[in-house]
Amino acid sequence: MDTLFLHPDPQGQFTAWGREAGSVKPLGTDSLAALAARHAGARVVLFIPSFQCLLTKVTLSAGQRKQLAGNFAWLIEEQVGEDVDALHIIAGPEQADGQTPIVAVAEDVLESWRTTCREAGWALHALLPDVLLLPQIENAWALDMKGQQLVLRTGLLSGATLESLTPEQ
Repeated sequence: MDTLFLHPDPQGQFTAWGREAGSVKPLGTDSLAALAARHAGARVVLFIPSFQCLLTKVTLSAGQRKQLAGNFAWLIEEQVGEDVDALHIIAGPEQADGQTPIVAVAEDVLESWRTTCREAGWALHALLPDVLLLPQIENAWALDMKGQQLVLRTGLLSGATLESLTPEQ
């Protein structure tokens, strides 16, 4: 197994898929300890709950992109309710519509997941929002309900987690 893809659930279990020789196969759901015992030393791609990060898009001119040199924090300052210096921010490639997708994760959240992987004997290769597990459908959105949360994928690199609106009892 060269790559292990993990998705945590609210009960502390992890759904796992493994890639070997270019083929991805489902491995089921198990505890982190059990998966670590079976897949020691694997490279891990972790799909974290989307509410733990921000997915957004910005529009940049070629000059702005060159001038920023990877420092996109000021572009999302108004969209986050915390100090942007405490965020790990990654910009994706510019899309055909001229927008650049951005993922922001709080440094403490990132470090917590790194520690979890390190303690299991793995190196964290990538951390992605779990909204990207939903299918990307051209000219349509994908929706999944997980407990009281709705996970919505709205494009190739966009989506959100929404709290379910249920009447107060």
